[in-house]
This record gives sequence, structure tokens and C-alpha cells, in this order.
Amino acid sequence: MAKILFSDLDGTLIEKGGPTSDKNFEAMKKMQEQGHLIALCTGRNHIDIQPVLNKMHIPYDYLVLCNGSYIEDKSGNILFEEHISKEVGQSVIRLALSHPDIVAAFCYDDGCPVLVDGETKILDLDGLKDSEDDFYTLLDKAKRFYMLSLHHKDLSVDIIKEVAKEITDRFGEIETHLNQQYIDVAPRGHSKGTGMKKLISLLENVESSYAIGDSFNDLPMIKAADVGATFTYAVPEIQEEANKVVRYVYELIEEEILS
Repeated sequence: MAKILFSDLDGTLIEKGGPTSDKNFEAMKKMQEQGHLIALCTGRNHIDIQPVLNKMHIPYDYLVLCNGSYIEDKSGNILFEEHISKEVGQSVIRLALSHPDIVAAFCYDDGCPVLVDGETKILDLDGLKDSEDDFYTLLDKAKRFYMLSLHHKDLSVDIIKEVAKEITDRFGEIETHLNQQYIDVAPRGHSKGTGMKKLISLLENVESSYAIGDSFNDLPMIKAADVGATFTYAVPEIQEEANKVVRYVYELIEEEILS
């Protein structure tokens, strides 16, 4: 029977406000050598995550993306996906952009457009680049959405929280997740915790689960795991919900999984 680690990406395996270590990847490789499994669990979508994976060569077996509403294996086979409808996604984006200084992005079948200060960018496998098409033209073209992402231009958490509350009060089909200064919009009933449970249900050989992350959107998986961990630099509200507080991912792996 295998153990499975669900790890956040930004701020956990990628440095963003906290320390990272090469020992993290070394410990993750040892896990795989012993037959254990690794799932990267992130708010990123299947396009946004690829440049990171190509550059950093992070060990993993599964990807739990879009805050739990999209799961694929390391070969790119889709195991589960849920979407935001065309009507709801378009309405959420337009409502968010009615507020000043909001940066909006969405992921649909043809890519990930981003609107920043009136300029349209496209996020693809090579990163962010200029778009020949208008943001709203691409928005109207979308037939469904994998995820929506919003933040304030000055990274004001208070302002983006107010926008998120207005969105969730108006649209019952979606929910929002705070990740640092960003709000990710996911289909109702989906979180990193539900994504974790869904993947485990699809596997036949999982003995125990471990989860680690540093942000509020990591709390559902931290609380749902057999052992949920966070970091010494995480805010007290997250530390209080964790079974274990560490400085590096490899500490959790060595003390709980490889021991």
C-alpha cells in the first residue's frame, strides 16, 4: 500500500515568501523510489502549470488543478474535470471588471487570456505574451471555463475579498478561494480538499494521505488529510488547523512518510 503526498506549489515548492530547498525534490524522489505517490495540488490550471514543470522538473505522479476541479496523471490523461458554465463565467468576469483596477484571467479550451490595464495578454505553454484578439472577444468565444482568476492591480487583499464576496453572493454555482493576494473562482463544491478525496477514490492502493501548503486555499486539503502540515511562516489561522508545522517540505516527508 502506498502513501500519497498532496503538495501545494507556489510558496511551498516554488519560493514565494518562504524558504524552499533542493532537499524537497530529493525527498520526493525517494518517496517515488519506495512506491509512494505525489500529487501537486494547486489553483493553477493545466496550461499555467506547464512552464513551471518544464523548467523545474518537479517529481510528481498526479496533478490536482484549478482548486480541485481538474485532475490528470503525469502522462496528461484527464481523470476528472468539472467546469464553470459559459453564462456564469462570462457574468463573473464582467462583474469583477466593473470594479476599478481589477486584473482578470480565465482558462478555457483555447487558452488563458489575461486583461491588465486594458491590455490583453495570452498565457500559453511559453508564458505570457501579447494577444492579437480583444479580451472580451475571447470571453464571448468561450463555451466553458476551467477556472477564473482575479486580483487587484496593487495586490490589495481587502479589495479583492470585497469583490469575491459580491461574486459569491450573486452566483451560487461557483465559490472563491483566496491564494495570497489572488482569488481563484472554481465550480461550487470544489476545493483542494475535494480534489484530494476524488483522486484517492480513483486509486486502489492508498494507505494514508499527507498534505502541505501555506495559503488559505490549502486549508481544505490540510484538514482532510490524515496528516496535514503547514509552515512556520504561514499565518496563525493556518498553523492552528495543521497537525504539523515545518520549515521545509522534506521535513514532513522524512518524519512522516519515509520513516
